[in-house]
Amino acid sequence: MAHTFNNWKSTEEVGDMSDEDRADAATDKDLEQAEGETKRPPPWLPIAVAFGAVIVGGGVGMAVVGPALAGGVEEPTQVVEEQEHAEPEHTVLHVGAVLEFDNLIVNPAGSDGLRFLMATVGVGVADEKIQEEMHEFDVPIRDRITSVLESQTLEMLTAPGARDSLRVLLAEAVAPFLEGDSAFEIYIPHFVIQ
Repeated sequence: MAHTFNNWKSTEEVGDMSDEDRADAATDKDLEQAEGETKRPPPWLPIAVAFGAVIVGGGVGMAVVGPALAGGVEEPTQVVEEQEHAEPEHTVLHVGAVLEFDNLIVNPAGSDGLRFLMATVGVGVADEKIQEEMHEFDVPIRDRITSVLESQTLEMLTAPGARDSLRVLLAEAVAPFLEGDSAFEIYIPHFVIQ
């Protein structure tokens, strides 16, 4: 019977070999078998790889794909940290008096009357003389402030930094009622959306 596999010798060839050559052939055969066994992966390896892939895939899905599908929702702590580190855009005014517009209730734009915003807006000025002059324009100032508030959508009112954006818009609405270049601050101490 003559079998020839790789370096294996046929029965006829083995018969013609010396004892030393037979030992070398046997050693070669043993080495080939040992190498073949070490090249085979352990039977549990494919299961471990599949399990690892499921774990890694789930982690990537939760950390990357999930938030992307959800619209990139940011964690509230990140928003708070960004706001804490923001530098003020202007110097703080020494406020001598505040003209307060309270009980402002408006329906935000696009809410179809189903939602409302209740707010109080204060205008801080340097002294009481300016406050008294502004008090004469109480009704038109209240009207302008109400118009600015009801022009905002719910998304605009609930966005990070919404109050800062509102302060800028309200300052533009109030500025025409101040004489000259009087400095003033806008405060929004009460701001509730329902």
